[in-house]
Amino acid sequence: MLKLSRNKAVYVLIFFIIYFSSDTMLFGTNNDKRFMSFGYIFYSLFCISIPLYFLVKKGSFLLQKRIIRLTILLLIALVVSAIINRDFRGGYIVAFSFAISAMVITQTISFHDFCIAYSRIFRVIGTVSCIGFIIFYLIPELNHYGFEVSKSVGGTSFYHYVLYMHCMDPIGAGRNWGIFREPGVYQAYLIIALIIEIYFFNKDSRWSKYAIAVLTITVLTTKSTTGYIGLVFALIYALSKWKYLTNYKKIQKLLIGVFVLIIVLFIVLIGDFQFYRSIVEDIFGKFSKSSDAYVSSYARISSIGINLYLWMQKPIAGNGVTDKAALFSDTAMRIYGIANETDTNTLLAQFSMFGIVAGGIWLYAVFNMARKAANSNLEFCVLILLFCIILMTEFFIYSPIINLFIWYGLQRKITEKKTMVYFKHFKEST
Repeated sequence: MLKLSRNKAVYVLIFFIIYFSSDTMLFGTNNDKRFMSFGYIFYSLFCISIPLYFLVKKGSFLLQKRIIRLTILLLIALVVSAIINRDFRGGYIVAFSFAISAMVITQTISFHDFCIAYSRIFRVIGTVSCIGFIIFYLIPELNHYGFEVSKSVGGTSFYHYVLYMHCMDPIGAGRNWGIFREPGVYQAYLIIALIIEIYFFNKDSRWSKYAIAVLTITVLTTKSTTGYIGLVFALIYALSKWKYLTNYKKIQKLLIGVFVLIIVLFIVLIGDFQFYRSIVEDIFGKFSKSSDAYVSSYARISSIGINLYLWMQKPIAGNGVTDKAALFSDTAMRIYGIANETDTNTLLAQFSMFGIVAGGIWLYAVFNMARKAANSNLEFCVLILLFCIILMTEFFIYSPIINLFIWYGLQRKITEKKTMVYFKHFKEST
C-alpha cells in the first residue's frame, strides 16, 4: 500500500531528476546544446544538495558499507578502463558522477519513498500526455497554439507543452512521446511505474486502480512494440502477485476483461482504420525487412551480438567509450552486413564499454531487484524478462533514473539498517 510521503522534497527531487535527464527530448536530444548542458549542471547541483540537506537538517546520514564497497569497486573499474584504453572522454566523468550521486540518493531516500514519488509523478505525466495525445490527434489544428518549438538533433520539430511534447513529424505525430526523446524510452519509464503500482497495489484505493489503467492506456499510445510486450509480462506479474487477495478470481477476470476492453476501445473509439493500420505497421512492420521500421528491430537484435563480440575482445577492462563507439558500427557491418551506429542494449554495453566488473555489478543489481520483488519463481522470471526488455532495448547508461534503480537493486534488503557507516562530524560508528 502506498502511503503519502511527508517529505515533499522527495517529490520535487525525483521530478526534476526525470524532467532534466538526458532521457527527455528537451534536455537529452535537443538541437540546442545549451539545454543539455543545463540539464547536467542542474542534476549535479541537486545531487550535491541532498547530502548537504540531510547534514544540515539532521546532522547526519547513513551509508551502507556494502553499497560503499560496490560503488568504490565500480569506480575503480571505470578508472582502470579509462587508463588501459587511454580514453578520457566525458562519458567516464558522467558515469563516475552518476555512480556517486546514485549511491548518495539511494541511501538518503528510502526505496519506498522513491517508489511513491516515481509512481505518482507518472500518474500525472501519463494522464497529461494521454489527454494531449488524444486532443491533438482528433484536433490537429490546435498544434499551432503550442509553446516554443524545440528541435531534436535529428532535425525533428516538437511542440512543447511542459509535460507533453507533440511531434510534428507525420510518422512521429501518431505516437505518444510524453516528454521523452523516443516513445520507446517513454514506455520503459511507464512500465517501471506500472510494476511499482502492481507491487504496492491497494485493492481498496481508487487511485491505485486508476494509475494501473492510465499507465496501461499510455503505453498503448506510445505504439511501442517493446512496450506492448512489456504490458503482457506486466499482466502476468499482476495475476501472480495478486493471487493471495481474497477476491482474486474476481480481480483476475476483471483485469483480463479491462485489458481487452482497453485495447478494443483504443482501436475502435479513438482511431479509425487508418490509425489501426498504422499501429499494425508500427508493431509488426519491424519484423519485415521491407519495412522502414525494420531498422528499429534490427538495431535492438544486432546490439546483443555486437556487444557480446566486443566484450569478448577485451573482457576485463572493456573497449572504452571512444573505441566502443567506433568499433560498434564496424562490427555491425562485418557481422551483419548492415551499417548500425545505434546501440540500444544498456546491460551488455556496460560489459563492452567498461568490462566485466562494471557489467557484473549492473547484472547483479538487476537479478537482486527481481529477487526482492518476487514472491515466487514465476514472478522472478517475469521480472527478469521485464527488466531485460527495459535495459536491452534502449541505451540507458547515462540515465539518472535507471542508475538509481540499479543502486537500489544493489542493496541486500530494501529496508536494510545493519552494517551502516554513520556520518556525523566525519566519524565512523562501530
